[in-house]
Amino acid sequence: MFKRIALLVTMLIVASNFSSFSQKADELLEKYFKQQEEKKDKTKIKTLYQEFNMSMMGMDMPTKIWLKGDNLRYETTIMGKKKIIVVTPESGWTDDDGVKTEIPPDQLQAYKSQATAIDQLDFPKDEYDFQFEGIEKIEGKTCYKFTVKSKNVEDDIPSNIWIDKGDAILRKITSHQDIQGQLKILDFLFKDYKTIEGIKFPTKIEILLEGQPVTTVTFNVIKVNETIEDSTFQK
Repeated sequence: MFKRIALLVTMLIVASNFSSFSQKADELLEKYFKQQEEKKDKTKIKTLYQEFNMSMMGMDMPTKIWLKGDNLRYETTIMGKKKIIVVTPESGWTDDDGVKTEIPPDQLQAYKSQATAIDQLDFPKDEYDFQFEGIEKIEGKTCYKFTVKSKNVEDDIPSNIWIDKGDAILRKITSHQDIQGQLKILDFLFKDYKTIEGIKFPTKIEILLEGQPVTTVTFNVIKVNETIEDSTFQK
């Protein structure tokens, strides 16, 4: 009888602790959502300029991005060839090593999303369901782990995210990606955060495929709300 009572008490304590952690997890999620919304708030971030290098399998791709309202300019160099993408609310164009091409109106958003993919590694609360899984350490930082699943895609494979317990910043994403017909595990590690104009930005992102490092993105310059001339988005 004593063993049964002890087991019941233990189960109640565990359940109580998990309930307490779940409540704290909900509060942490709200802080995370607030930070993500601030990064997308065009009244708070009127302009954004970034310089970063994407290193992949020994190949460097220096890149610059200018954002002003709904205007984007993206420049990168791949194996000595320069590529430019410019998107405005009305039109857009690309320049592939000197060859200019107009972007069809129905593809403007797709081009913009492609150019800003690094900044879109987030999970809006109106598009995803979140399930608290527990507490884990990510590179020495105490994090709350969540399973995340799309509300709109029925066959979406759930991802996992780890949010820092201290300041609600994203520390890690683990997702499954179809690569050449095979489902692979892709990890994103977000490091070396800096606060600029009250917004937290990771200055280093490491990407691992099946546990092996494949890409490192290092931000050298991040400027918020500094002057960007309208001519930046003109041909």
